[in-house]
Amino acid sequence: MWCDNLTMAWEDEDLDDQDELARVIARDIECQWDWHWYEFYSHEQLMKMDLSKLELPSDWFKGWAAELAEK
Repeated sequence: MWCDNLTMAWEDEDLDDQDELARVIARDIECQWDWHWYEFYSHEQLMKMDLSKLELPSDWFKGWAAELAEK
């Protein structure tokens, strides 16, 4: 997932406040992705699914975008 790549790439970087906020939000997206789907499906089901077909609720992304826009 793109947010996992971003958090790993920026993990040891000296980031300004806006980039640090973006890293924190990307990490939150990464965690929410895992937690959200494990509420609905077993690990075995998820391993067999095409994860590109799954979507997190759009309101969550609107909230994250608003958080970025505030700073």
